[in-house]
Amino acid sequence: MNKKPILSAKLFSALSLALTAAAGVLFTVMFSVMMVKLYEPDVHYFKLDTPWFDLLVAGVVIFGAAVALLSLLMKKGDLPTDNKIGVAVTVAGILAGAGMLYYALTDLRAILSSEIWSETAGYVSGTGALFANRFNTVRTLSDIFAVTAALYFLLPAFKSRPAHPARVVCGFGGVVFFIFRLLVLYYDVSTPINSPVRMFDQMATVAAMLFLVYELRFLLSDPRPRIYVPIAAVSFVMMLSHAVSQMIAIFKVEGMIASLGACVFELLLAVYIFAGLSSYLVSCIRPAQNEPAEAETVSTKE
Repeated sequence: MNKKPILSAKLFSALSLALTAAAGVLFTVMFSVMMVKLYEPDVHYFKLDTPWFDLLVAGVVIFGAAVALLSLLMKKGDLPTDNKIGVAVTVAGILAGAGMLYYALTDLRAILSSEIWSETAGYVSGTGALFANRFNTVRTLSDIFAVTAALYFLLPAFKSRPAHPARVVCGFGGVVFFIFRLLVLYYDVSTPINSPVRMFDQMATVAAMLFLVYELRFLLSDPRPRIYVPIAAVSFVMMLSHAVSQMIAIFKVEGMIASLGACVFELLLAVYIFAGLSSYLVSCIRPAQNEPAEAETVSTKE
């Protein structure tokens, strides 16, 4: 005799979407206010004796645990194993791909226009600066793989099959991009290694990388929907709150130094993640066979 799941698909979808949307707004506003009112860009820390950053991180952890619990309350096999590529997800992918290209090109231009010290050649500029030292090497490789990641998001607009082999390959290139992005953040000496904003950026990058890994599992016919949902939700919240708060700080906080290109790609990636997550959660309510014929799906096994 089959046991009835604790949560229905409709309730699961509604609760997950509501929690994700509310958390996105709440933590973005909270982080933005903290950056404008409490952040000291000259030392890269928030004002002493303020608990707000710890509360922010704790809130994100609690939010992720709540969505994970909702996923676990669903019966295994009741969640759809289709990764739908509809119009909204395709448009969001175009935006995310454009954001990745903008990030890569602006960062490469910054490297090429700077004068970098090399232990073997002294001060170098132009193409010589691309691999002049360890930091610039991982930074250049990060920009190269960002182009590959951009293709992953752009290809659904041109390919009829979401699981086209070229897109899968570009998706793995996107995972490598996030690995090099982490290395860039690690080797960046412009901010202390324990700066709260830097640590949050690193955590958001890890979350985005995991999101891409579990989205790729749909394309590889090995989905893990009960893991995909909480990871996508946390990734969206962290990317959105970090990107918006840093963009506001760039224009509102005197002495604030941050990469506008990185903020743009994070913001547009957050839009893509939310579009994909929303599309998937809606499919929890409406079975794939009831969807309009023009919606592209990838049928996979649990």
